[in-house]
Amino acid sequence: MFIGIYFHNIGAPSLYSLKNYDNSVLMKHPNLIKSRRFSMPSFLEKLYSKNNKYNPLFFIKSLSQSSKNRPNYFLKSQQLKKASPILLLICCFYSVVAFSQVPANNNLIDATIITQSSSWCSADGAYTTLNATADGPKGIAWANGPNYNVWFKFQATAEQIKIKLNLGSMRNPYLALWDDNIAEIKSARYTNASSSIYVQSNSLTIGQWYYISVDNYSTLGNRGTFSLCIEDKVDFDYKEGAIEVPHTGNWCSSDAEYTTDNGSPDGPKGSLWSSDPNANVWFKFKATTTQVNAEVKHGGVLGDIRYPLLALWD
Repeated sequence: MFIGIYFHNIGAPSLYSLKNYDNSVLMKHPNLIKSRRFSMPSFLEKLYSKNNKYNPLFFIKSLSQSSKNRPNYFLKSQQLKKASPILLLICCFYSVVAFSQVPANNNLIDATIITQSSSWCSADGAYTTLNATADGPKGIAWANGPNYNVWFKFQATAEQIKIKLNLGSMRNPYLALWDDNIAEIKSARYTNASSSIYVQSNSLTIGQWYYISVDNYSTLGNRGTFSLCIEDKVDFDYKEGAIEVPHTGNWCSSDAEYTTDNGSPDGPKGSLWSSDPNANVWFKFKATTTQVNAEVKHGGVLGDIRYPLLALWD
């Protein structure tokens, strides 16, 4: 037997590189410190050249290697004292540039390949929307966007999938699943600022490629880190993932144990329901007697669902 619970929501349910610290280097290139007329593109070219002595990374590396033997050198060298404002300025500039780089999977064409498996999760906070830019379509369930979306792709190994977005520093997340033509299969948005969200499907084509986009609400402060988890089975949002409950004389679930948040419509409409399925979820039981009484309890600590609908199916 199957029990379908339906919920209709009627309301609104983030340098100056110093080779071995030799003063002769400063003497040979005084214009890097004193001149106000240097060419910025030329200077940046030198600054980011991997093998060039002006690269801040070389300076930092040299500083760490030399500090053990010359811990007080910075205080004793008059030349370095004069250069220190420039060093600080360029270090700060380098930091800003480094931290303003866009994510590797910023664009659809650069989507990160992940694996559809029975139980795969990325490392906590492995991905970010910080400094990402918008491309591609907006998820139907999203309030706005795309804003700062990043992309993933996988090759289907099963017909069912559940993709869960877990938050690090990100707030008010968006999530969407797309086919290889970037036609939406399912999308979801935050139910509150810091809660995980998920999307599911029970109709993937094995061997086909699919895309996932992750975004957040348009305010800059919502950008941040997140992780993904993928399973090859849907949950009780679909009939195939119905939760089995006991058919006993006096069984009740824990208070507010289940939710229709992120639910999607599937299956038929109950004959007494006032509308078609919208966010229905599924349960099943094996009959032990010829009688059954099923009840949805809500209100207060029992749960915040409103206007629930219930149906029993064979």
